Amino acid sequence: MKYVVWFNENLAINPAAIISNDGKISTGGFLYEDGKNIPLRKINIIKQSFRDDGIFPTGSELEIIDKNGEKHTLAARVGPIIPVPFKDKEGDESILI
Repeated sequence: MKYVVWFNENLAINPAAIISNDGKISTGGFLYEDGKNIPLRKINIIKQSFRDDGIFPTGSELEIIDKNGEKHTLAARVGPIIPVPFKDKEGDESILI
């Protein structure tokens, strides 16, 4: 999952997480606030909802902890999606949304 959310010219957030097949979550991203990029230290998925197909998300609620230890909550509903299918060099298929 990856989001870029601009709230205004002084505040944006770009949380990113990869969930592997074994359930391990690797996180990263940044918080842009008042001209500073603040790295994100941890992202906890509080709630994640999907369409009936179980593939495409409909909403998320995240707890985001930045480098300074500050906690932020991001709750979002997904807008229009354009899925982009691709295959890796082994032929495994994935969908970028």
